[in-house]
Amino acid sequence: MKFGASRLQRQLFFSALGLILMLVLFSLFTIYRASRKKLTSYLRDELAQSLPVSKKFLQQRQRYLLAEGQVIANDPRFFAAMAEGDGSTAQAEAERFQAIVNADLLAVIGPRGELLASVMEKPEGRIKETDLVLLKKFNYRGQNGMLALSQRIYQLVQIPLQAPGHGEIGQLLLGYAIDSSLARSLKDITHSEVCFFLNGGPVATTLNAARTAELERFSPSLNRSEKVNEVSIGGEDFLVLCRSLETGLPSQTPIWYCLLKSEDKVILPLMNQIFRSFFLPVLIGTVITILGSYFLSMKIGRRLEKLVAGANQISSGNLDFTLPPSAKDEIGRLSEAFNQMRISLKNRLEELKEAHAQALREERLGIVGRMAATIIHDFRGPMQVIQGSAELLAVPEASKEKRERHSGVIVQQVERMANMTQELLDFAKGESRARRVVLDIEDLLTEINFQAEELCRNTPVRVDVELKKPFQLWADKEKILRVFMNLIRNAKEAMAGGGGIKITAFLDRVEGVIQVVDNGPGIAPELVGRLFQPFATFGKAGGTGLGLALSKKIVEEHGGAIQCDSGPGEGTTFTIRLPAGEKVALETIAHTETSKILI
Repeated sequence: MKFGASRLQRQLFFSALGLILMLVLFSLFTIYRASRKKLTSYLRDELAQSLPVSKKFLQQRQRYLLAEGQVIANDPRFFAAMAEGDGSTAQAEAERFQAIVNADLLAVIGPRGELLASVMEKPEGRIKETDLVLLKKFNYRGQNGMLALSQRIYQLVQIPLQAPGHGEIGQLLLGYAIDSSLARSLKDITHSEVCFFLNGGPVATTLNAARTAELERFSPSLNRSEKVNEVSIGGEDFLVLCRSLETGLPSQTPIWYCLLKSEDKVILPLMNQIFRSFFLPVLIGTVITILGSYFLSMKIGRRLEKLVAGANQISSGNLDFTLPPSAKDEIGRLSEAFNQMRISLKNRLEELKEAHAQALREERLGIVGRMAATIIHDFRGPMQVIQGSAELLAVPEASKEKRERHSGVIVQQVERMANMTQELLDFAKGESRARRVVLDIEDLLTEINFQAEELCRNTPVRVDVELKKPFQLWADKEKILRVFMNLIRNAKEAMAGGGGIKITAFLDRVEGVIQVVDNGPGIAPELVGRLFQPFATFGKAGGTGLGLALSKKIVEEHGGAIQCDSGPGEGTTFTIRLPAGEKVALETIAHTETSKILI
C-alpha cells in the first residue's frame, strides 16, 4: 500500500490503525474475560451439584448390596450350611452366591468369630488373616460402609444370620471394591473426573498416571478445603472439589474422593466458537475503517500541503502570498486564519523595523553613558591618590625621601589609569586580557594598606590590616586591588563622622578569605540583596552604582565569591573568597617554579 510523501498522512493512518487494533484486542479480551468468568461460575455450580449426585449413587449401591445380602441370608441351602457349621459346605455356598451377585467380597463368620467361608475377586481369591481381624471389627451403621483392607478398599454391608431358638449364628459380609470401574461409573453420571484417595495415595481414578501423580501432590491441601479449588494438572486447568467418606471403623483414615472438571475442555471450545463468530465481522469492519481512514488522510493531507506551502512562502519572506478560498470546514477556517496572520505579520514587521531602529539609537546612547560612568567610577580612586600625593609634594618641609616616594605613587597611579583605559578599550572590542600571576597575600595587603592610608588621609577614618596565615593567590593584581579599594572607598564615604576599617586575611582549607569590616551605620536588610545590581546606588552623593557590580564580576572571574553581611547600626562586613593553597599550586604549576609556591 502506497502512502504518499506526506508525513501527516502516515501519522493519521498509523494512528487510526493502532487505535482500531487496540479497540479490537480490548474487545476480544473483554469478551474472553467475561465469558470465561461466566463459564467458570457455571462449572463451579455444576461441580457442587455433582457432589450430592455421587453420594446418592454410593447410597443406592449400598442399598443394592443390602438387598442382595438379604436374599443370600434367607436362602435355605445357605442357611442350612451355616447351621451345620460345615466349613466346606459354607465355602461352596459362598462361591455359588458370589458368582450370582457378582460381588467383589463375600465372607461368612461363625458364631465364635471363626471364618467359615470367604470369596474375593481374583487375584486375591481368599481373605488373609490380617484382614480377618478388621472384618470382625467392622460395624456397618447404614452409612457408607467403607473398609480398607490390605489389598483394596471395599464398600461393605453386614447382615446378621438369625436361627429360630438359637439367636445369632453368624454374620454375612458382602461388598463391592472401590476400583476404576466405580470411578468410571461416577464419571458417567457426574460428567466429572473421579479419584479416590487413602492415606494420600490414589486407589481408583479416571485420570492417567501422570495426572494422578500431580493431583496426589495437591491432595493434602485440597482435602482440608471445603470449597471448589482451581489447580493446573498436566498443563490443563481443573476445578476440584474433595469430600471424605466415613469408614466402618472409626480408627481408620478417612477415604477421600475428588471430583474434577476440566475448564479447558469445556471453556476453550466455547471460546473458540465465540472468536470465530465474532472475529470475521470485526475483521471486515477493521479493514473498512482502515481504508476509510487512509483515503481521509490522503484528502486532508493534500489540503494541508497547501498550508505548508504558504508557511514556506512566509518563512522565506514573501508576505504577499495568499491562500485560495477553501471549504467551510476546520481546514478552511485554518486557511482564513492563515491569511489573517499573514496580514498581521506584515503590519507587525513594519512596526518592528521602526521600533528596532529606535532601540538601536537608544542602545548606542546607553552604551556611551555606561562607558562614561564606568571610566569616571574607576578613575576616582587613582585620582584621589594622585591628588593626595601631589598635595604632599607641594609641602616645602617634605623630605627628599617623601618627595621621591609620592612621585613614585603618582607614576604608579598614572600607569594604573592607563591599564584601566586599555581594559575599557579591550571591553569595547569584545576582548579580555588576563594578567594573572602568583600573588603573595603579604604584598597585596601592603599595597592595599598604603593606598587606603592615602585615600583616608585627612579624614577621621583609620585602617587596620591583619594577616593570620600567609597564602598565595592566582590573580590579576590590578583587578583584585580595584575590588578592595572600591570597598574601602564605600566604607569611608559611609563613615563621614569617623570610624574604623579592618582588613583581615586567612586561609580556609583551599580558599583564601579576605574580610573588609567597618563599624559604620550599616545597611538596611531590604537593600543588602540589591547591592551588587548595576546602577543601583543607596544614598551616596555622586555614586554611579557600578562599583559593587564590577567588583562582583571581577571576583567571580577569578573563581571566587563575594558576600555582604550588614544590619542597621551593626556595621558592614564584606567577605571575599578566592582559590588559594592547593588550588593555586595545581593551576600555576605550569607557570611558576614549585619552590616559590606556598601551600
